[in-house]
Amino acid sequence: MTASAPDAERHGFAALDRERLLLVASPAFAARLKARDVTAALLGEHPCVAYDETLPLIRPFFDAVFGTPPHGQATVTAPDLRILLRMAASGMGWAVLPDDLCAEALASGLLVELPTGRPGPDNRLYLAWNRGALRHPRVVHARDRLLAT
Repeated sequence: MTASAPDAERHGFAALDRERLLLVASPAFAARLKARDVTAALLGEHPCVAYDETLPLIRPFFDAVFGTPPHGQATVTAPDLRILLRMAASGMGWAVLPDDLCAEALASGLLVELPTGRPGPDNRLYLAWNRGALRHPRVVHARDRLLAT
């Protein structure tokens, strides 16, 4: 599974689902922002946590919500979204995370969604496979079962 569109020339793939990207932070961090609607400029003045230095979730969020690229760079990076969730919940900075990942933390109050005036963009999820692997009936069976759910 991948959240980025696979190369159609190299891989077979099918769209599985969508997730909404949310701008989140700990309640204490959000209170420090003291903003009715958060802006790109305001976020640029505060630390953020991100998947990597290229800001793969933050860039599409900023493009869709603010119409501008993000200002600055991540304070901390971690190649695991669960770690980013824990860092944001601990107050290390704001983050952009998929709604399904942070739903429980939002419901329990560990995280809050920062107000922007516009919803975050949808991010598509794909099932991808190596085309050559389809010579094996078990791979075809597994792919078909995953697509049937």
